[in-house]
Amino acid sequence: MTASPPGPAISSDALPGGVGMDYEGVEYVVRAGLGRNEWAIVIHFPGASEALARSSVVRLQGTREKANSVAHERTRNWLKRQRLMSGAASQQT
Repeated sequence: MTASPPGPAISSDALPGGVGMDYEGVEYVVRAGLGRNEWAIVIHFPGASEALARSSVVRLQGTREKANSVAHERTRNWLKRQRLMSGAASQQT
């Protein structure tokens, strides 16, 4: 029996037009926009309380590296807010 090679964090079938990636446990995909150097980033935040808060779409112009950087920054900010909220909730109990 052979081990299968590691694949993307999300199946590319679930995210048409892009390959799923994972950063700090948060899944996202960078998709090419219509114009040159136009990108759409879709970030799926796990465990968000409201359905509309689970996914975030960001459109930007620049390089693909910039798009990945923006996705990472947004993910770090979201994780930071989650830690602050969980810390505040634990102090109230």
